[in-house]
Parts: sequence; structure tokens; C-alpha cells
Amino acid sequence: MEDFEELVAAIGREKVTGTVALIRYGKTFRGDKVRNAEKFGVAAVLLYSDPADYAPEGTDASHVYPQAEWLPATGAQRGTVYTGKGDPATPGWPSHPGGERLSDEETAKRLPRIPVLPVSYSVAAGIMAHMGGAAVAEGVSDVTTIRNVIGVLPGSHQANRYIILGNHRDAWVFGAADPNSGTTCLLEVARAFGHMAARGWSPRRSIVFASWDAEEYGSWVNGVGEDNAPVLATKAIAYINVDVAVGGGGFHASATPQLDDLIRDVSSQVANPDGPAGQSLLEGWAAEHNVSEPELGRLGGGGSDYAAFLQHLGIAAADTHFGGSYPMYQSVVYDNYHWMATFADPLFKRHVAVAKMMAGVAARLAGDHRLPFNYSAYAAHLGRDVARLQSDLASQGAPPSLSVDPLLVSVSRLLAAAQSIDTEAQHITASSSSSRCTRGRACPMEGASGEGANCGSSKAMDGVNERLFLAERGFLDGHGIGPHYTWFKHLFVICRHHATPCKI
Repeated sequence: MEDFEELVAAIGREKVTGTVALIRYGKTFRGDKVRNAEKFGVAAVLLYSDPADYAPEGTDASHVYPQAEWLPATGAQRGTVYTGKGDPATPGWPSHPGGERLSDEETAKRLPRIPVLPVSYSVAAGIMAHMGGAAVAEGVSDVTTIRNVIGVLPGSHQANRYIILGNHRDAWVFGAADPNSGTTCLLEVARAFGHMAARGWSPRRSIVFASWDAEEYGSWVNGVGEDNAPVLATKAIAYINVDVAVGGGGFHASATPQLDDLIRDVSSQVANPDGPAGQSLLEGWAAEHNVSEPELGRLGGGGSDYAAFLQHLGIAAADTHFGGSYPMYQSVVYDNYHWMATFADPLFKRHVAVAKMMAGVAARLAGDHRLPFNYSAYAAHLGRDVARLQSDLASQGAPPSLSVDPLLVSVSRLLAAAQSIDTEAQHITASSSSSRCTRGRACPMEGASGEGANCGSSKAMDGVNERLFLAERGFLDGHGIGPHYTWFKHLFVICRHHATPCKI
């Protein structure tokens, strides 16, 4: 927005209106760039990837794909420019054949009203000297059926409580990294759990495997957040997301804070694909950042399928992957198997590590007697955020009336509640350990790890677990986080709309 304001101030709005804007990818969501261009009367937008970001070693043939991992001059990044969520013709309700839909005119108001085209940086470099060419074809609008594919491994104790593992399978072109690296991991985890189930194993709680459609168009988990909201809000324990599982080196994990300890614990049991023999993923992760205990990131950008679960429904969520922003992101043809096998993961060991992380986290969430949620860690994290806010206010000379005291009180209450429920769970566990169940494998209290428990304590621990997984819903505001962001309801996962950075 600031760039357009400066441009108007420099040359006048009349010289901006009706122009074609050549806009660089970066910093903000591409859809926001287009929306801002519309506000200033721009007639069309061309989006390009800056070689400074996508080919930092140089643009000559020896420094770009296929000789290197970076984006070549002919690569153009695709992606949705829709700034909403779900089907734009059914905002806030399920999209079904024959169901109520907005008129074409009303739907059009929710979409960009100017043409938008991604171009390569070679085109961007010479475009001002080569204006013209054939007339632009008329835009095409159509309604298409999307298909989410769902598989369920029923739980033996609480079949109506769900651990959901999800990945979108639609890609702009080949999608070796986005999303097929994640699809590969999801399918392998499903295969492994299916093999275990065939040999007689079953989780305590149901595990759901979900292959989502139409994520790249902005319809994140379309039909799930709306059609199944009542079920998910009361029965979904956690959502484990995988999108770009592998886009290069460097392990990254993000989660809601009550899952931090679980993620670290599972990573200590997975081999580091890029480290020496015997080194765990946790050890390599910590060494990469030169810390004793690595910090997890937070899910808040809204750019993947976790958004509907966490930001809209308040369901605990996690995501693990290798590589940050990779240079072939949504490029025309170069996000392919050759690029993946040559540069991103030649031996596919990183894929194996992500699959093991997903499987380990899912097995714990679906099988542990007590859900491995740590709300004391959640309270500690929020306490640090409030302390930073307090320091920022003081450094900026904020008036005394602007106080963080109510936040400090709330965090203190959360910590006290977390410690109380931890104590309650410990008492139940101690009771069950002193009087182990003798009913054998048929007992519903036998966990995925083979642990026994007193059947009489089953309902007591179930009650604890209900409070643990429903606690995340307490961070939701039914009215949304702002007048223009009613879909985003999570008060502690706050992001500028569609921007990647987030605060919790």
C-alpha cells in the first residue's frame, strides 16, 4: 500500500489509474498486492519473481536450474490471488450441488476485478520495451467439483475422537515439492499404519488421513470447516499438517505451544538425515541454531490447510518440513522430480524423516493414555510475549492507562489451570499404575504403546483429555479478530491478513 501512496504522491493519481502494474513478489501476499492495485485504479497486474530472491548466485545458466537449484529466467511463480477462504460463491456455508449460492454478480465482487498474470523475471526485465502483442483473451469463469479424499483408522477406545493428518494434493504444475513431497509422506504414514492395523494393532483414538483438493485456489479444506464444523469443534483433538515436506535443507517445526514438548520428544527418536550416524533430528536441529533446545515456529500465515483447523476452529495443530522458501516455489515447470532428486533431497532421506515425525506425533496423540499436551508451556510462551509487549510499550513512552496487567492476570490463571490439570492427570496415572488392568488387550485402557491402566480410571482420564484438547477453543472470538477478518477467530495467532509473519 505504501508504494502506491508514494507513487500517487509523486506523479498524481490520474497517471496511475488505467495503467498496468509490474509488481515484485515478496513481503505481502500476492492477493493483497492485487487488491491494493485495484484500489488505486490500476487496470491490470503482472507479478514477477525477483532474481535477487530466487537466483541470488546469478542468472547465467551455470547458476540456475537445471545446473543449480535456483529459478531460471523462464520460471514464473503461480498462486491464488483470492483473499478469502473457501468457495467464493458460498462464503461461510458448505458448497454442495444444488445448494444456495451467491449470484455471479455477488461472487465477482469477492474476486479480483482486474486481470492478473505471473511472468518470469526475464519477461519483467524487458517488458517496458516490448509492450503490445495480441489482445488478451476473455476471462473464463466456471464451477468445478472438488474432491477431498478421507480415510479413517478407527480407534479402539474413543472412535469418535480424531487425530487428523492432512495434505493438499493439487499443484499448479508438477508440484514435486508443493505438494507432492507432503503427499508422499502422508501416503507412507497411511501405509505404515495400515500395515500395523492388519497385524492387529489399533490406536486408542481414531486417526484420519485427509487428502485435500483446491488448496492452491484458496479453498483451504473447503467444505470441512463449514460442513463439519460442529463435529470438528467437539471431537477433533489435533491437526497434523504437511504441505511442502521437503524444499531443501534445514529442519523446521511449527505448532501451537502445547505441542512443543511432543514435537521435540518425537524428533529425539528420529535420525537426522543430514547429520552423522547416530545423531537424532533433535540434536541436528539444535546444532543448526546453536542452542540447547530449539524453538518451534508458530502457525499463523494462513497459507496452508491448517488455517481452517487452527485459526477458524481452534484445533491444536503442527507442521514439520525441511527447507524454507525454496526457489522453485510454484514455478511453471521446474518444481519437478529431477529438481527434487538432484538438489532438494537426492536420497529422499529428508522425506523419510518428515514421515517418521508425522507418524510419531500421530501415534502419541492417538495412543497415549493422557494426551501429550503441555499447557504450562503454552502459558510460559504467552508470558514471554506479554513481557516483550510490556517492554515495547515502556520504550515507546506509552501512557500508564495502556497497561498489560489484564494480560498478565490471564496468563497467570492459565498457568494455574495448567498446573492443576497436570496434577490431576498424575494422580489418575498413579492410581492406574498401582492397580493395572487385567482384562488384556480387550481393555479400552490399553494404549498404543502397550501400557496398561486401571479400567476404573478410564472415564476420569477421558475427562482430563476432553479439557486438554478443548482448551484451545478458549482462544477463539466468535466475532473474529477484526471487522474485516471475521473468518480468523484465534486471538493469539494474530497475523496481518495473508502475510507470512505471525505473532502468538
